[in-house]
Amino acid sequence: MLQETESKSTGIIQALLVGLAFTLIPWIVYGYEVYNDTHLSDYGVLPRSFSHLYGIFTMPFLHADLQHILANTAPLFVLTSFLFYFYRKFFGWVYMYIYLLAGFWTWIIGRPDVHIGASGVVYGLTSYIFFSGAWSKNYRLAAISLLIIFLYGSIIWGIFPTEKTVSWEGHLSGFVAGLVLSFYYRKELPQRKKYEWELVDDTTEYVKVPVEEMENGIIVTRYIYVPKSKVINLEDYEPNRLDGD
Repeated sequence: MLQETESKSTGIIQALLVGLAFTLIPWIVYGYEVYNDTHLSDYGVLPRSFSHLYGIFTMPFLHADLQHILANTAPLFVLTSFLFYFYRKFFGWVYMYIYLLAGFWTWIIGRPDVHIGASGVVYGLTSYIFFSGAWSKNYRLAAISLLIIFLYGSIIWGIFPTEKTVSWEGHLSGFVAGLVLSFYYRKELPQRKKYEWELVDDTTEYVKVPVEEMENGIIVTRYIYVPKSKVINLEDYEPNRLDGD
């Protein structure tokens, strides 16, 4: 129990550090702009301009002003940390694809203006975490999805062209990227635990198998039901149905 607690604490700390590291990058770029009294906004995404293809890579790191970067800081930190902690297996691939697809699709569908900001990544992470929880049917991941809706559900309006100065195309691109990736990885997500009564059918015969577990320093014997066909040494166990011992 103590080791499990320590392991969870370590995982949380690692997730927070990763979230902090990814959030610091735009701030380093913004600090450079302020210190040198310059603006790098022109290095963002300029849709369908081949001379600005590099904007696909630079877009998330560039922000118009302090208010703009502050608006993206908290969600970027929280969502990156969530992604690393709950979906560590896919973290690298998911983050990279959201990062690239949000920029590339903005380059494809965007208005002929320069698009900057990490909000495309924010929308992608929001979408991925929410829909992954729905696909997995895992109670814990579903709870995280509900938390995401509570925290950032209102941003859904950002994928519509409501303000001329807001890159709704970047938001929409990130959102769709997250949705597509969540569907692509859905079969590899942690699934909801199935209980004994859910595994019963009318034809399968089960055997009662003892399993030893450590609980508070004491070895405790519990019993689980396993399909008879999967037990090697049948003579060691007594066949039984789940509806009776």
